[in-house]
Amino acid sequence: MPAATFYQPIEKILEGKCDYEYYNQSTNSYSKANKSRICHVSLQNLNIDIIMMIFTVRNQPSREKPYVWKIHSEGPKRMDQGATVPLRNTAVKLAQKNKWKYIAIAVASEDVPTSDIISEYVISMESYQYGNETVYDLSNDLEKIKNLGKPNFYRTEVTLNGVRYSFSFIRKDRLIDYLNMFDNRPYDISSKDNEAKDKFIDILEHTLYGIHIKNRNDALSKENPHICIGWSGLGDLNFIQSKEMLIDKYNATWPEKKKMSVAQDVGQIWRFINEASIGDYVVLAEPGLIHIGRIESNYYYDSNERTDQDSDYVNNRKVTWIKTNIDRSQLSNSFHHSLGATMSFFTINDYRAAVIDLLNDGYVKDEFFEDIEEGAANDQNSLLEFDFSSSIDDGQNLIVFGTPGCGKSYYVENELLKDFNKDNIFRTTFYLDYTNTDFVGQILPHIEKDENDKDIVTYKFNPGPFALALKQAVLHKNEKIALVVEELNRGNAPAIFGDVFQLLDRDENGISRYEITNINLRDYLNQEPNANFNKIKIPGNLYIYATMNTSDQNVFTLDTAFKRRWESLKLKNTFDTYTDALGYEHKHDYKSYKVPGMNGVTWQQFVDEINKAIIGANGERDNSINVSDKQIGVYFVDKEGLHQENIMIDELNDKTKAEKFAYKVFSYLWDDVAKFDKDKLFAKGIITLDKLIEKYINHEMIFEETLSKSLIINADQKESGSSETE
Repeated sequence: MPAATFYQPIEKILEGKCDYEYYNQSTNSYSKANKSRICHVSLQNLNIDIIMMIFTVRNQPSREKPYVWKIHSEGPKRMDQGATVPLRNTAVKLAQKNKWKYIAIAVASEDVPTSDIISEYVISMESYQYGNETVYDLSNDLEKIKNLGKPNFYRTEVTLNGVRYSFSFIRKDRLIDYLNMFDNRPYDISSKDNEAKDKFIDILEHTLYGIHIKNRNDALSKENPHICIGWSGLGDLNFIQSKEMLIDKYNATWPEKKKMSVAQDVGQIWRFINEASIGDYVVLAEPGLIHIGRIESNYYYDSNERTDQDSDYVNNRKVTWIKTNIDRSQLSNSFHHSLGATMSFFTINDYRAAVIDLLNDGYVKDEFFEDIEEGAANDQNSLLEFDFSSSIDDGQNLIVFGTPGCGKSYYVENELLKDFNKDNIFRTTFYLDYTNTDFVGQILPHIEKDENDKDIVTYKFNPGPFALALKQAVLHKNEKIALVVEELNRGNAPAIFGDVFQLLDRDENGISRYEITNINLRDYLNQEPNANFNKIKIPGNLYIYATMNTSDQNVFTLDTAFKRRWESLKLKNTFDTYTDALGYEHKHDYKSYKVPGMNGVTWQQFVDEINKAIIGANGERDNSINVSDKQIGVYFVDKEGLHQENIMIDELNDKTKAEKFAYKVFSYLWDDVAKFDKDKLFAKGIITLDKLIEKYINHEMIFEETLSKSLIINADQKESGSSETE
């Protein structure tokens, strides 16, 4: 490649906008005459100097990868024995010596057609460690830039041969703005600052945690700087060798705890006592302030009573507080929300770079490239691809199913969602005509006013419940978000989910194993200033709960491919107390209430006898309907529809209640259960539902003879001398 290739493109950008000269290594001098890959750029009006290392993006039109950057060992902006290119060492030395900025950039060579996107951009590359020689293919990034409408700035991160690199694509006419705004030095004017910056870069090689210590504590004291968590009932945890041992100890201490609560608590405790390491960093979040420290000790148990600390905080680690009393209003919205987790101890690795800036007084709240975008503070292309990982990693897809009235919706609301913030719960119900656009979202016309106050039609994405839940989950990564789908199989679920179907396959952290490219979802999420979305996944903090009846008429069946992506929990249709697979206890609290219109018959007696008639469990009868999935659920009628006391049917209140009960229960039995076998449940000669209910209210015989006797016998056994009123 001709020697001039590397400097001619850059000269065209710099000419007339700044002073520049090349470094001659043999004479240790600068001039425009002796061309070199090391260029000193001076923005005199801004008093800014930069050492620029110039590379060339090679044009290989005959190959599968037409544009590549051959990377030697860029590495950190400091001298290191691992650096293999002497010229690179020289460039870094020059920058260090003069306290100038340092940047490694690549430009397309002169033989690249001007119609190619690469000819419009300069590319900056950074890494924080040295690596072996490698080649980076720019094709995917250039395609994304094209699809995004050729933005002023685009950034991506990749790992090549075990080394993490950042590539920034800057339009050529904005390079001077970039050099002004973006300071990638890990050193500063004074040796003290230089030392500090080199020191804090190690955050990138460690885990960053967030912690809440809400009760009284002296964590920030000079005498005993530390972090701590509760769960003192577990005692000393130094002898816990595995997570399984911790689970057993937790369950033995709090046997009443639900399975999901156990998993979340144990995850935090194990993270604190075992996963955190000396040298990791921690952000202590308080209502108005944050404090940044470094973990200096392994876990230790401290049961000594202290007047300034709650006695529950016995699990401790020593910490060196590096910077305290940072106003939370200084933080970006995304950083601020990440610290709003409901947990005590959680990871916030997405914000390691922000913590480095905070410790070096170089943190900027708004997006760092907003000035280049002429005030557009929400330029998504200046952000890294969104990381779907979360400190909450047990998100799941769960179908709760059972007979009608077995308590599915109640169970979801009062057990599964018990610990969720109400603002984090999104609901929908599937039905026959429900579609993918209803569920995910669709583009709809909107009437707006233009600058002349005239009505104009615009088209905007109208989010569905899935899009709303997903957005809430990615904005609040450390909070649990739920999407509840009622009546899952009343709609064509695979068609309703559409390409979201692919996301239901999750890994061990609750994150989608596979991603999708959904343009509407991507653009909708990219309206937020805090992340850049190109691909879509379900994060580990989004829980999808669905309910499903086993006996619905005119419903869609769920195919195997769809069902295997869900966990299933069948609720037992029983009045007996039991604990389900998730650890929740089920205890019916109104089974002894009386059925309106049936003197002395309890709700449990009524349901048990009806269900025996349905499934053939009554040994005295052989004419059962034998459809077990059409049983009456034990919660089919709520307690308000029953009587606590035995009120006679001729009382007006009871007669009204009896009519309401009859329409609710007998409509189901007549139309669904005994649709083709009415004589197996009801007395002969009753030909309409209205006649059935009329007879019931007027206490006439309505049930098939054997069933009627069973109800009377059971009522007599419960209350001596009572009888069914028919």
